[in-house]
Amino acid sequence: MEGVSPDLYLILMMPVEVFLERRKEKKEQDRIEQETRDFFERAIQGYNDFIKENPKKVTVFDATLSIEEIHEQIVERVKKLLK
Repeated sequence: MEGVSPDLYLILMMPVEVFLERRKEKKEQDRIEQETRDFFERAIQGYNDFIKENPKKVTVFDATLSIEEIHEQIVERVKKLLK
């Protein structure tokens, strides 16, 4: 499917510090969650680079908000795209 790309990318972002605090609360962590702070900082930088390269296709959401708030924002963003 060469040349095919999404019309919209939805990215949920939060500061590394918030993620690290949330990680402490989990009893079991998957392989990614066990990575180091440096790993997550590099991942965020990669996402930030992607966002800068695709400003019209990317919508960033604050992942520190409640699930309900994020859901509402995502639904509104998708509705806008579909109009």
